[in-house]
Amino acid sequence: MGTSRSGLSTNIHASFDALGNPVRLILTPDQACEYSVAPALLEGFARNAGRGDKGYDATAPRDIIRAVGAEPVIPPRKNRLDVIQVDWHSHKDRNLVQRFF
Repeated sequence: MGTSRSGLSTNIHASFDALGNPVRLILTPDQACEYSVAPALLEGFARNAGRGDKGYDATAPRDIIRAVGAEPVIPPRKNRLDVIQVDWHSHKDRNLVQRFF
């Protein structure tokens, strides 16, 4: 558990299969960086795409996803300077993950 101004809190990070079933859950303190758990989430899975929300928009998670042979499908943050192409049709599959939470 981590502490923040609002008290004790945690983040739940998860990996899902193509059908939306959770295959790995990792808890971190709320103040921990979201993409610091990306290697642990991806380890041991064969995949063709790594989907994430804007919290995972950084060079390190994108490089980790590419290292396992997958294509990152992560929308860019508003303040990102370089243009990132996103397969928005594939990104829509994240709704399975959102409904889990």
